[in-house]
Amino acid sequence: MINNILAKLSFKNSRQVIFILLFAAIGIVLLALSRAAPVFSPASLAETPIHVGTSYSSTLSVGQTATWSITSGSLPKGLSLSTSGTISGLPKYAGTFSFTVKAQLSSSFITKGYTIMVYPTPPSPGNSSYDSRVDKVVSLHLTRPFPPINDPSTGGALYYATAALWKNQDTVNANNLLTQVRSSSLNELRLSILLRPYYLYFSSSSFLPGRLTSAAENNLVTQIWDTASTTSTTSAASKLWTFPESENIDTQHRGFNLLAAQILKNRSDYATRLYADGHTASQQYQAWRNYWMTKFDQMAKKGLFTEVASPTYIGYQLAPIVNIYDFAEDPILRQKAGMILDLTFADFADNQLKNVWAGGKSRAYPEQNYDGNDAIYPIAGLLFGPDTNDGNHTLYFATSGYNPPDAIKDLAINTANKANYEYVRRTPDAGNGSLKNITNLQYSYVTPDYIMSGAIVQPGANYSWTDSAHRWLGTIFGTQIDARVYPALTAVRNKSQDLNNNFYSVQKKGASIYFANPAYKSSNPTMVYFGQSLDVINEDSTGWIFVQEANAYLAIRPQYGGYTWLTASKNQDSNPANRFISLTNRSSPIIMEAANSIQYGGNFTAFKNKIKSNFRSFSFTTGLMNYTASDGSRLTLDTTLKTVPKINGTSVNFAPQNVFFSPYINSVYDSGKVIINSLNSKTESLDFSNTNAPIKTVNP
Repeated sequence: MINNILAKLSFKNSRQVIFILLFAAIGIVLLALSRAAPVFSPASLAETPIHVGTSYSSTLSVGQTATWSITSGSLPKGLSLSTSGTISGLPKYAGTFSFTVKAQLSSSFITKGYTIMVYPTPPSPGNSSYDSRVDKVVSLHLTRPFPPINDPSTGGALYYATAALWKNQDTVNANNLLTQVRSSSLNELRLSILLRPYYLYFSSSSFLPGRLTSAAENNLVTQIWDTASTTSTTSAASKLWTFPESENIDTQHRGFNLLAAQILKNRSDYATRLYADGHTASQQYQAWRNYWMTKFDQMAKKGLFTEVASPTYIGYQLAPIVNIYDFAEDPILRQKAGMILDLTFADFADNQLKNVWAGGKSRAYPEQNYDGNDAIYPIAGLLFGPDTNDGNHTLYFATSGYNPPDAIKDLAINTANKANYEYVRRTPDAGNGSLKNITNLQYSYVTPDYIMSGAIVQPGANYSWTDSAHRWLGTIFGTQIDARVYPALTAVRNKSQDLNNNFYSVQKKGASIYFANPAYKSSNPTMVYFGQSLDVINEDSTGWIFVQEANAYLAIRPQYGGYTWLTASKNQDSNPANRFISLTNRSSPIIMEAANSIQYGGNFTAFKNKIKSNFRSFSFTTGLMNYTASDGSRLTLDTTLKTVPKINGTSVNFAPQNVFFSPYINSVYDSGKVIINSLNSKTESLDFSNTNAPIKTVNP
């Protein structure tokens, strides 16, 4: 064709021909470029987190003139988007903020999702920065991977790849590992980590798009489909409080079901496929969206989890909620998930010393109780400082922008400035798809030097095993991580015998009576653990054991029958399973009373003398144990389990008005409205009362 054209034209020389052809080619290329799809720049706003109170500016572009706006989601408070595409301002609060921008072109428009992560400002001197703690958690997953990469059941490859791609290191190996993941080998406790690398790095991610190869991305979607299509059912989404397995496993499944359906419904190659229950991904998504919309409300209204602060399982309960907070396309769900995380960490902050959660716990198995280095400890170290360590659950938070508001941080960090106070929280109990008409009271007496806590439960009540298995109750001190004293029925778990309702108790401030469940008397000794780091243990001839730990005192006494140490090394034995006393009479109630040393002018002897003079009695006829504490409080526990415990002659109320009650957290039961106060006039309110319009208010 070109030859025919040239034959009809007259040119002085071939150079003219070359120039004409060259300019024509350039014109064709420019025309093609002008018609090519605009490309957003930058591809990500999440590569470099920004900080509260630090000036920020980033300009979006698509290679041609556009008018910019936000169509869904929201920018961090304090930032705004100009019509010319510049995001700027001073961010006010930390968090993950996802939004969709629209670039209006001359005759069309295009959209893109972005995520901005706002980190807190560096804390006070002596405390590492949040940025450095995040880097430490992620880096530790690369230098000493945990769980092991070569164990497919633990998802070790998923954790490693998530960390590697976050740092943009070892990306070839990380992607190769993700192509080899098989969900059929994955323990169901690890479902949340199957989702996380996909959402963070897939080709259209609002976080760090394109760090997954197509092979890794496609394999993750295949594995997500294989699990979701066979295990997720819309009928299960109607059962808010049914736990066919355990609460943490079911939380893993239900969080996975929502976010898996969200992926699959938005992909043309999966949107019309049917799950095993006959529903599409869109139908699954709607069912699980409705589930979580209601479940988050119920958690705020009724009392969070039935598995309370389990040293192992709390991390598995929180991971799916972090995923929903980061990745749910519904902004209301994202907000509710963040509010539930706030409430969980407010509960923790009000009930801990130096990031060691002191409150009563369930599913606290013996080997996990020797010290406070449990699942929540490194997460708290990451969020509150001063330092953290690795942990598979911590990686979720390290790759998220979630961070508690200042009111919660203040509660967690400034414990030395708090006065002594009581904290009472109702714990829901569930079965057959609904809440039971029973509750246990998580009761703590919180001081700057120690926290005494436990669960006050109704005798004879049929608690579910998720609520009652291996309850922990006792005293921790605000010094070393293992500085603690607590009653126990076994030093090592026997998996064939989970101990439900293992102890009954009554408590008022720093005084408690504990009584081991008679159902376990024939095979399990009643014991008391003493941490290795305790400063002073003084055994008195009257049967009392007195402990001094820094600025706190503690007294422990079996009411009758005495005790023996498991070994001559006592609490200094190299094996923590041997740091117990064993009661001579398994049926004896145990009295514990604690005090701040300042109450006795720093005189340990004065404390011991007062304790020994306190009234105590036990009737073998009625089974009633009575103790009058040093402040005059009268405690009564019925060891026949026929009547509820009494405080000052009044039966314990197992249905108090508040679901959370302390000087710092308050919420009327079933209201869905929570007020959180700090020591420094910082407040947060969480309002779940309108299911379609949750409100979070932070001041300042």
